[in-house]
Amino acid sequence: MTTSTSSPPDFRVERVQPGSPQVRDIARIQLAAFDPFEEYQSVIEPKPRPALNVRLDRLAFRINEKLAGGEESSHVAYIAREGGGAEGIVGAAYWLRPGKRHKLPDVSKMDERQREAWEGWETEKYSKLYAAFQAKTDEVLEARGESGCW
Repeated sequence: MTTSTSSPPDFRVERVQPGSPQVRDIARIQLAAFDPFEEYQSVIEPKPRPALNVRLDRLAFRINEKLAGGEESSHVAYIAREGGGAEGIVGAAYWLRPGKRHKLPDVSKMDERQREAWEGWETEKYSKLYAAFQAKTDEVLEARGESGCW
């Protein structure tokens, strides 16, 4: 058996800023990750669904909204690149900030772009999903005697 003695590749982690091209990359990764799980995706985004590019545009808009607001934003996102930087993305992380709550925009208060970005999604069910994520996080933290962090 031959073993490799080479070092693992170097990875560079970058914070994703709202409006950057990496937001669309994250949207593509998210759809690739969840679309195969119909028991999940069909509940919040029932079929028929629009074309992939439309879905990507809408998801990127929603991600941008969650990242907007600097340190007060509800979410943070990072990408990892292999090597010096020109290479492709090898991973992405996108999650709620510690101690933050995400609340979907009130449908009655959405502007036209927001309504378009959420078209076809079951926003009430998606809000319940986020509430369940947040409740579970709170439960785990409370059991550990912690709060306001991941």
